[in-house]
Amino acid sequence: MKTKLIITLAMMMFIFCSYNSQAQTQKVRDYLKMVAMGKVADVKKQIPDLLAEFPNDPGVQLLLAVVIDDAFLAVEKYKNIVKSFPESEWADDAYWRIVQFYAVIGDTSSAKSELENYRKKYPASEFLIAATDVVRYSINYAKSDKNPKNAPHSSVSKDMKPLEQEPKPKTEPVKKEIPPTVTKSVTTAIPKQEPVKKEETKITGTKPKQETVKKEDIKPEVKKVDTKPKVDIAKKEEIKPADTKTIQEVKKEIQAEVQENEKYGLQVGVYSTKDAADNEVAKFKQQRLISYVMNKDIDGTQMYAVVVGEYSSKESAEQARKIVQVQCKCQPIIFKK
Repeated sequence: MKTKLIITLAMMMFIFCSYNSQAQTQKVRDYLKMVAMGKVADVKKQIPDLLAEFPNDPGVQLLLAVVIDDAFLAVEKYKNIVKSFPESEWADDAYWRIVQFYAVIGDTSSAKSELENYRKKYPASEFLIAATDVVRYSINYAKSDKNPKNAPHSSVSKDMKPLEQEPKPKTEPVKKEIPPTVTKSVTTAIPKQEPVKKEETKITGTKPKQETVKKEDIKPEVKKVDTKPKVDIAKKEEIKPADTKTIQEVKKEIQAEVQENEKYGLQVGVYSTKDAADNEVAKFKQQRLISYVMNKDIDGTQMYAVVVGEYSSKESAEQARKIVQVQCKCQPIIFKK
């Protein structure tokens, strides 16, 4: 009786464990589909619970590596999956991503060697064709003129020289115009006061000489001209720094708010029919890339753009463009959503 009880308990535990592993595998597949649909943020929220329940599961580790922003940290996790769980159903997926990583960063020698090992270990992998195409394109791109390393740099220095010389003549005449107005007003006021004092002491009794004194008394009122430019210059000097500071602060606040809401995507193609765009999206999803269709109105015509990825900054979109460029064999366009 005891042996039968032990056997039944062992069978129940085996059934429970197998069912639990199947449920976990299905969860990983569902979350990978969500990543391909662009719901990366939603998947990231589920990672802590999965790691707490299945800390050493290769599928969960693969999912974690997929949503990590640091590509170098992600490739180390892929290597750990291949090394620790070579017979897992996720091992070939992890190896395909290792080959892809070296091809994207331009390390063609490592990409070729990893591709050969990939073929030997997993000859029936569904990602083998895509891995071969990625390595081939990476080698051709490294030798082509499109590679920035092979482009000439002389044209850049020639174009930059005239830009530095243009603003110089604009600033010099502005400084020379201000001092002449001040010096003229000061010199005219000083000689006008001296003849008034001399004529008042010499002439006291005659009528015609008093009329000349009155005319000369009116002239010193030109002092108003001296005060106006001084007051205007002082006001301008006080107002300008205050205005520029407030404008700069406002610009920084606006830029910070805009950057929080900014999202970027990579446009890889535009099609006249939605069916053609959907077929292209399906190809990218097979390669585990986030892809979807966006409607576009081009010159009054309804078109369908295929977009890959959803990025929070232009820098991350630039890094991802290298990966997408290899897989689509095109030049993706970065745009704000």
